[in-house]
Amino acid sequence: MIKTQMLIAAALLAGVAIGYFAGDRGGAAGAPAAAESAEAPKKKAIADVGDSASVRALRRRVAELERALAETGERTEVAISNAVAEAKAPPPSPFAAWRERMEELKRNDPARYAQMTNGMARWRQRRARRARSTLDFLASIDTSRMEAKARATHDALQALLAHREELEAQLHQEGLTDAQRGALLKELWSSGGELHQLNRDERRNLIRETVSSLGFEGDDAKEVVATIQEVIRATEIGGGFGPRGGGPRGGGSGGR
Repeated sequence: MIKTQMLIAAALLAGVAIGYFAGDRGGAAGAPAAAESAEAPKKKAIADVGDSASVRALRRRVAELERALAETGERTEVAISNAVAEAKAPPPSPFAAWRERMEELKRNDPARYAQMTNGMARWRQRRARRARSTLDFLASIDTSRMEAKARATHDALQALLAHREELEAQLHQEGLTDAQRGALLKELWSSGGELHQLNRDERRNLIRETVSSLGFEGDDAKEVVATIQEVIRATEIGGGFGPRGGGPRGGGSGGR
């Protein structure tokens, strides 16, 4: 009996000891866990705040870059648009610049403006009179004894002179566009070379016909023709539109 009681008491003491140590160890091990669990939310909250601030800063930077890119894109688009428009736009007209200068001169120096416009009008009148005189002279020539080549030159010269007179009349009409005026001037200029060649050939043919009609023949005729041509070359002054022409400073559009 005593032995049994002693065994029970020993068992109870062992159980208390085991419970005590178990409780101590559990408490000691549980405290850091509890502290850890208490600190974990705080650390997580701090991490969340830091992450949110970084994200916001990153988003702000992205937004700034997007705005800068959009502005650059707009500027580039405007620059491209302007370049395309300039490429498509017709080149500035020299006639527009001339009109602007004349209008400025009219406002600032009316006397000089009147002098210039009157001078140009007088030049056009002189040129027109000389052209008519040339056409009248060519029409009066007896072509019955001309060779076929000389007659073709004679007819071509008259036709070209008459055509240039038509172009001149059109050029000074009211209401012409700059493109139309430019086309007329271009044709007048481009026909200047042909006019010069025909005029020179016609002159040589007429001199030969005249010398022959005066009774000169052979070497004498050639010498007289050469002398006359030399005199003409030495005293000739170009006029009219074209490579040999000088505009208002010239003497006409088709001299003999």
